[in-house]
Amino acid sequence: IKGSNAFKVVGPSTFYLGNMPAGASIPFSFMLEPSQYLDNGTYSVNATITYTSQSGKEVQSNSTILLNVAIDKPMIVLSLLGSMPQNLYAGSNQTLEFDITNAGSGLARNVSISFFNTSAISLGSVSSFFISALAPGMSVQENLFISANRNDNSTMYNIPVRISYESANYRNATTKLQYIPISMHGTADFNITEEYGQLAPGASYVPLTFHIINTGNEAAQQVSF
Repeated sequence: IKGSNAFKVVGPSTFYLGNMPAGASIPFSFMLEPSQYLDNGTYSVNATITYTSQSGKEVQSNSTILLNVAIDKPMIVLSLLGSMPQNLYAGSNQTLEFDITNAGSGLARNVSISFFNTSAISLGSVSSFFISALAPGMSVQENLFISANRNDNSTMYNIPVRISYESANYRNATTKLQYIPISMHGTADFNITEEYGQLAPGASYVPLTFHIINTGNEAAQQVSF
């Protein structure tokens, strides 16, 4: 068995099969290592058969073995598993847990997941993730730290994320943009400033007046101070 640019012979490449009567068949097996860059198609492996005829003459015959190669397609799916804490409030932080799954039938290579900031949501220092190879049916979990803008009044946001990957042969690159919906709860925030009044050394029982402002994006009820 002779190797080629498409296939490398792994292990023994020469086999002794013994005597073969006319019309007989003998099974044998050998191992090939395909190139990582093969495309779909039919490839050939060359073999040389040597035998001794009944007249005692050594004969060589060249043969070609045809092999069909099919590169199955991967499909990377990103889903949100949960968050901690469960609710995100304006001005607060949250950690999101994501599941990265290969839902396709082929190996995925160079899987890249990149999240992007928005005007309302800021991401932590780690917002991109790389997986060199992900087999069909396998998954990886990653965490993303986010911070919500205190001054935003909306309740629903979308975090953009870019997903890119390649097939097992490092070709057929796929890139897609996905949006992760995030709900935000409003929160009250208070700023206390002095209106009037002045303290002097040794003074006692001096009335001071302060001004309390709710600078948040949610109404506060039954406020106590």
